[in-house]
Amino acid sequence: MAFFKQFNTLLYDADGNGIRRQAVNIFNSIIVRYDQIDNVTLYFYHMIKDGERPEDVAYRFYGDSDLNWVILLINSIVNPYYDWPLTQQELSSYTASKYENPTGIHHFVDLNTGYHVDEVSHIEYQDLIDSSSPLPANIGIVTNMEYEFEQNTEKRQIKILDRTHLNDFVIQFERLMKRKILNVEDV
Repeated sequence: MAFFKQFNTLLYDADGNGIRRQAVNIFNSIIVRYDQIDNVTLYFYHMIKDGERPEDVAYRFYGDSDLNWVILLINSIVNPYYDWPLTQQELSSYTASKYENPTGIHHFVDLNTGYHVDEVSHIEYQDLIDSSSPLPANIGIVTNMEYEFEQNTEKRQIKILDRTHLNDFVIQFERLMKRKILNVEDV
């Protein structure tokens, strides 16, 4: 089953020229019930490898790359281009385009607590660096590249719906998507 085949369609004037064309209604979606997602007997964790795509994960665990939408839905990934981890090469390119200086300071961190320092302290520490003075021993620097790497790494751990529940999940999804209007009790 292809994911978007389950969605209703609508007529949409994408060009603003009065000609309406049939398009998939991406706003007709299903929100997975959080109480079910948090039930640890339904899923297990998987650490995404560099370059691994949702289709790869679906094929590996379900034997069908077309079930990539299950992987995305279970993990509340709305936009796989931004919510899925980037490859190392993509991350380097992304960081280089986002920051004027990828190795520049993103923020300071208290090494004892792991917390980001507040804005006032940030300015004070930046002034110390600018004047070539040493930082306090408990303060560390996180570069733009390190920050983006950390953000990307956090996206690597995903939930995989246990295969024994897959058929029920697909059937429930199909049943809910056939409805024109979803009731709050259904999701």
